[in-house]
Amino acid sequence: MGNCSGHWNNWNKNDKGKFEHKNSCGSCGHNVPDCKCNFKASARHKSAPLNSDCIVVDSVICSKEVQKVVEEDIRLDVLNVEIVGGILTPPVEIIVDEENIAQNIVVIKDKIVNIGFIPITVIVIRDNRRVIPLAVNLPFQKETECPGACPGDTVMETPLQVEAVIIQPLPNVLTPIERRPFLAGLDVIRVKIILRTTITVVRPVIKSKDGCFSDVNQDRCKNSTPLTITLPVPTPDGG
Repeated sequence: MGNCSGHWNNWNKNDKGKFEHKNSCGSCGHNVPDCKCNFKASARHKSAPLNSDCIVVDSVICSKEVQKVVEEDIRLDVLNVEIVGGILTPPVEIIVDEENIAQNIVVIKDKIVNIGFIPITVIVIRDNRRVIPLAVNLPFQKETECPGACPGDTVMETPLQVEAVIIQPLPNVLTPIERRPFLAGLDVIRVKIILRTTITVVRPVIKSKDGCFSDVNQDRCKNSTPLTITLPVPTPDGG
């Protein structure tokens, strides 16, 4: 009979002496097995019909882990440091400000170009004290091969991580004059910073019901005119 105690006014006794419910649902409650109600969502809950059964999704053009190398020579006379017996005297440390690494990212055909700078602080340990004679931005650029990439594609990059900081003392006899002619005859330290990140390039495409794909912009890769790009000052958020 179900759990309808207290509602006997809603039941009738049939000719076989059994009770039958007068109302199939309204007065008994949903816990009665005989109450089978089909509830329908109101019109305001229904979605509007779509004009197409196609959807737009992001297609991955390439995704790879890459290293970016920053290299710069710093004069030792600016730091008041010397090379004695092949060792920096006093010792030098390099601190990288990872949170403020700044870059611009540009997509050209089949390639991703990153241009930016890394803020560093040079610390000289003199008489057990840490002296900061220099804070500077080291510029870098990196080209990453990405077959199929075209201008207009979107680049996603994980935060740059410092993998290694290398400091190499170079007396004047080892300084490559053709690389830094203004450093000829000077002692320098060559600072090399190795960064690691993962670059992913995506493109919006239309996917049909039968699984076919087509580019949202069919002319995306047809531009054969060399690009001239003027970039803004890079900011830590990559803008």
